[in-house]
Order: sequence, then structure tokens, then C-alpha cells
Amino acid sequence: MKILLVEWDGYAYRDLKESLSEIGIEYYTFSYKYAQEKEVLRPGIEKALSEGEFSAAFSFNFKPDIADCCYDKNIPYIAWVYDGGIRYDMYKRSLYYPTNYIFMFDNRDYLRGKKLGIKNLYHLLLAANVERLDRIKLSGMDKKAYRAEVAFVGTLYPSDFQILDSRLSSYESGIINSIIDTQQNTYGAYFIDELLDEKICEFTQLKSEGEFVYSYEQYQEGLQSLLCKEIARKERRKMLWMLSQKYQVALYSPIQDPVLDKVDFRGAVEPYESAYKVYKTSKINLNITYKRISSGIPLRAMDIMGAGGFLLSNYQPELVEYFRPNIECVVYESIEDAMEKVKYFLSHEEEREEIARNARVAMEEYTYKKQLSKILKIVFSGSA
Repeated sequence: MKILLVEWDGYAYRDLKESLSEIGIEYYTFSYKYAQEKEVLRPGIEKALSEGEFSAAFSFNFKPDIADCCYDKNIPYIAWVYDGGIRYDMYKRSLYYPTNYIFMFDNRDYLRGKKLGIKNLYHLLLAANVERLDRIKLSGMDKKAYRAEVAFVGTLYPSDFQILDSRLSSYESGIINSIIDTQQNTYGAYFIDELLDEKICEFTQLKSEGEFVYSYEQYQEGLQSLLCKEIARKERRKMLWMLSQKYQVALYSPIQDPVLDKVDFRGAVEPYESAYKVYKTSKINLNITYKRISSGIPLRAMDIMGAGGFLLSNYQPELVEYFRPNIECVVYESIEDAMEKVKYFLSHEEEREEIARNARVAMEEYTYKKQLSKILKIVFSGSA
């Protein structure tokens, strides 16, 4: 078996390649920069498939150009979605190829795709390379550099929504902002897609682009993403501000916010090793999920637990389904609840450290090797 591994600039590919080698799978890598996808992806895949004998192509996230090329060559295309969801509205033709094998980490997105009649669609949790993470050792300098009572690794997102909001009437702005506020304060349920009806999509698109250039379904998907980023920006900003009034909070993000003047801003962190040193060293690691991930466990949360870090996460249905709250992770259901749990676990060190150890053990069921073995079994033996 030989796999064409299509690699864009996402850090998880290193663990993927290491794990493929360890389970005895030969692969050839075609690499490209995400910013150049439109220019280089399709011709690069066509050339690679024409020159080599491959059993399948594999990528993180679903790429319609790869799906097209694999369908033309009649070989399986394996897409493991780990970043948000799939734009079902944009990729209607390529999503239905019988050569596709799409693995979704978010069960709500998976169920939505099944309702649309997409074949070879599966639900699969993400993974952590726990063996590699165990090999990352902390020096005395590391412990000093990464030390924090509370840490968050993730972007604050730019406030792109504010551009649209400034063009809306007071009435229109009130409708959109009420949707944002309601969703922001609701954990465990996602309903933005149900609230964004055709009327709302019409007046927002008219103000943002001047005319309807997309179908209602296409524009609704894009508007959801915009609002979810605004929710994440506001929620993360509020959480970090409140915590920083009482605790030492470290933020690792490419974007700095001047309002967070008491937050220790440490810039973007190198993702392959340094981020895991943050998780291992910080007393409490936050996961504040991008709202478009409506039920699944984000990669950040899997990484924290896989590194043996203490995870405090917003409530996600699948997190409490697959991991034991207060034994392997801790979940909060409001910012006020998070504040109380930070206070409690900072003063209960033994309990906090035991939860982190339990998380590391639990993650042995979700290694890249085990998850990849499940994928390959489904694709090449037909057993789900």
C-alpha cells in the first residue's frame, strides 16, 4: 500500500507521517502552501497521480480538487476533517463521489452530511501523538519561561464582523447582535444556522456586497462563519479579561488586544513542540471552542490532554461523552462557572494533577496510530 499524502502548512502532518511510518504504510508527500492552493493543488495532484502507483490520497480537511482527481483515477480519497466543518453548500458535486472517504470529528456536522445523502461519511475523533509528547522534556528554563496559572493557546480573531455591522441599520444590527449574544451564552447547543433565515441573509448581503452573488445556502454558510468568529473573539476576550483581574494569565496568540492589559501576551507559539511545553507547564489550560464546532472535541483539547496537561474547556457534547468530567477533564457552562473552577483547581493541586494524569492515560485510546488504523480498515476492508 502506498498513499499520496497531500500536505499543506498544518502542523499535525508531522505526527501523521510519523504514525503512518510506524504502522508500516508507505507514503509520498505532495506539499503546498495554503495560500497557493488555487494555483498549485490540482495540477500537482494530477501530475503525482499520473506518475506514481497509489492506493489512495490522503489530506487533512476536505479538498474538492483532490476529490476530483481521485475520482478521475478511480482511487480512494481520504479526508480527515479537523478544522471546523465542510462547506456542504460549495462542494456539492465533489462531495458525492463514491471514491471519497470523509471522516468528521464533529458529530453534528457528520449527521448533517448524512442527511444530505453523502456516502462514505464517518464520525471519528481527532488524535494526539502521545508517544512523541512524552518525549518532550522540560528544562528548568522551559518551566520558568512557560509557567502560568492559566494559559490559552489560540487566536483572538480580527473583528471582521464590525465592518458589516457598521453598515446595518439599528434594527438590522439589533437582530444580528441578539443572535450573537444568545449563541455566545449558550453552551452545548448550536442554533445560528436555524436563526439565519433568508430575510436576514438578504439584508446582510446587500449591505456587505451590494447584490446577491451567492445562493441563500452559500451565503448563509459564510455568514455563519463570520458570526462564529465574532462570538469566539468576544468570548475569548471576555474570559481572558475577567480571569486576568485575579490570576496570572498567559496568552499565546498572533493577535494582541490592548483591552487585555493585564494579560501576559506571549505572541504566537511554535506548534510542534513549544505549544506542548505550554500545556505541560501551565497549571490550567483553557479550551474556548470556536462556535462553528458545535459538538466535537477540538484538536487543541486533544493536544492538551495528550500532553498530560490540565484541561478546562467549555461544555462540548462529545467531550463529556468520550471523557469523564472532573476525572479526565473539567468543563464549564458559563464564564462565571469557569471563574469558580479556576479558583478551585488552583488551590487543589493534587486533584488538578491527578485529572491531568488521567487525561494522558485516556488519550492512549486516541493516538494517531489507532485512529489511522481505523481509517485504513474502513477504506480498504469496508468495515466501519
